[in-house]
Amino acid sequence: MKRFLTLLLVASAFVACEKETPWEDPDLARFRQTKSNMSILDAVPDPGTISEPINFFSTMSFWDEWRWIGPLEDRTAALEKPEYEDLVKDMTTLALVKTVVNFPMNYLYSAWSDKERVIDYCVEHHAVFRELMTRENAMDILIGAYVVARVDQDYLTTDFADINDFQAKWNPEVIDELDNLKLENEKALSYIMASNYFDFSKSKYISDLLSAAASKIEEWNTHGWWTNVEPHKQILEKYASN
Repeated sequence: MKRFLTLLLVASAFVACEKETPWEDPDLARFRQTKSNMSILDAVPDPGTISEPINFFSTMSFWDEWRWIGPLEDRTAALEKPEYEDLVKDMTTLALVKTVVNFPMNYLYSAWSDKERVIDYCVEHHAVFRELMTRENAMDILIGAYVVARVDQDYLTTDFADINDFQAKWNPEVIDELDNLKLENEKALSYIMASNYFDFSKSKYISDLLSAAASKIEEWNTHGWWTNVEPHKQILEKYASN
């Protein structure tokens, strides 16, 4: 019963937070561009011997145990292993991005009002984040991931009437592709793109980033989930004038 009530409260808060006024730009069309057949992720060189993301925490057996850990410090420690300091150096940047995008701590982007604080916290405590910040091709790979990232449409249509369905949607199982993300993971990627850790104006794919941000704003406005517009709005406000 305790678990049921906890999940019900989370679901209620999640739905309630979506009742805000939509952000609109009367000229979003200026960011639209003809889509290229070339994938940024295929075009950007990405050396590394490990192309798979870290996924030990993606199993339901781990998730069922981890999500009931109370103290934040204990949750954080459970996701980090000493060998990661060496492992991440051999991972491709895309594998690092996939790990970050599907990270269990991504729920903090909904729990904390200061989104930059979430990123700072993860960089401080997890090697995969620190390694990503050092990669020369990180900005291009992140833009490529952001362009193709989509939210699992089943997540958008469910009303969580069944508690088992709600629990299943919080399973952070790593997905090989980026076009079927859980909502909290799409939000995490979006706030990383809006953070101060990168200056995407230096990437030759900046126009692709702006176009994708505009498209995502229009998509979220269509769904009526106004709070999910915020990170994409921040991206446009940060880079559109450059």
